[in-house]
Amino acid sequence: MKRRRFLAISACALAAPAAQAGARWDGMALGAEASIRLDGPAPDAKLVLAECRAELARAEALFSLYRLSALTQLNATGELFAPPREMVELLHECDALWRATDGLFDPTVQALWTGGGRGLVGWDRVEVSAARIRLGPGQALTLNGIAQGWATDRIVACLRRAGYGQALVHIGEHSALGGPYRLGLADPVHGTLGHLTLENAALATSSPMVDEMQHILAPTPGSPRWSTVSVEADRAVLADGLSTALTLAEDPFAMAGRQAGVRRVAVVDATGALRTQRFD
Repeated sequence: MKRRRFLAISACALAAPAAQAGARWDGMALGAEASIRLDGPAPDAKLVLAECRAELARAEALFSLYRLSALTQLNATGELFAPPREMVELLHECDALWRATDGLFDPTVQALWTGGGRGLVGWDRVEVSAARIRLGPGQALTLNGIAQGWATDRIVACLRRAGYGQALVHIGEHSALGGPYRLGLADPVHGTLGHLTLENAALATSSPMVDEMQHILAPTPGSPRWSTVSVEADRAVLADGLSTALTLAEDPFAMAGRQAGVRRVAVVDATGALRTQRFD
């Protein structure tokens, strides 16, 4: 989660003027500074604000690597009985991405961060069911490449249920409810290279090298092939996980084109050249 510096949620209720500030919160969430601003009738906005904060807290309780969570318990013991339903659902998303990316998306790379070695990497050794999650001997998981997308989708669903028609959610990934919103495409080395508009879709960007530190490790020997990859998709969880994997792909456009729900992919190579392709 080190690639995130600031989390922001700004939303306007369908029946409220944009200038009417119903509720605001500033604090910390998911290991980063956070801000939530909801424009709408104050009592309703305060209730929705509480729901948004509860969703962020739930994401931390499930998937954080930096505090006690369901994930840290699983990594410590290698097994989790009667796991939370949301965790099972997200791990099924991980399995689908692992298969769709020919193994490039693999949460068991946590072993590479902790010094366990490549012998412990292999999603095919993880067992997931509603009754139990079981890791292979010595394995551990990181969900940093997908959990923020999961949280983003949950926040958007919460706002939609509450009647918010315009919202931009930024929890490491962007998701637009309504729009269009104009966002920049930036690379940590080459700076801003272009812009795109986002409307009723999600956008996730992954850059392996940030602040001269590598943040994405390949499950098999090799280095990331792309300086930055941005994926626009119907769901933030898909955009998040896929953008992580595509930094390692030889042909990210071909791989992305096989995935239902992908709308656009942009890649930046080591020279700073930007290429984009739409799929809808």
